Amino acid sequence: MSLVKIEKKPKELLEKEVFLDFSPKIDSNRVELNLNLRTYSEAQTIAVKKKNGKYTTEHWTAKHKRHKKQKNAIFWAYMEVREFVKYPCTITFVRYAPKTLDAHDNLPMSFKWICDALAAEITGEHRPGLADNFEGLTIKYDQVKSKVYGVKIIIEF
Repeated sequence: MSLVKIEKKPKELLEKEVFLDFSPKIDSNRVELNLNLRTYSEAQTIAVKKKNGKYTTEHWTAKHKRHKKQKNAIFWAYMEVREFVKYPCTITFVRYAPKTLDAHDNLPMSFKWICDALAAEITGEHRPGLADNFEGLTIKYDQVKSKVYGVKIIIEF
């Protein structure tokens, strides 16, 4: 199990950085959502630096808050485009970050909660673990190096 260090940026840097246009882009067969979310690989243990200078693993409540934030962001972003999305569809998740993740293992795991929330909204199946397994729902992952963290979701139908 490997440890990933979390580096926090000062608030003034975060306010100056601009990600993408947050308004959804809607075409006849495609919807694009841009979210200002940071994804972490859920397969790795995240190290958090304490006040005494030592590293420890991320507390379960911090994970829960991050997952809840991701699920809420998906819910509200999808509410705007709900009537335009048709099923069956292909969903492409694009991760924007300064460093890339392992495309085979860590990239799909970084989108776990986002994927589950979006699949539940599209299919209407809100029981845990079942929504992203529907026939007719194809999921792809990609990543782009960027100075700013973010997520782009492309839904094609």
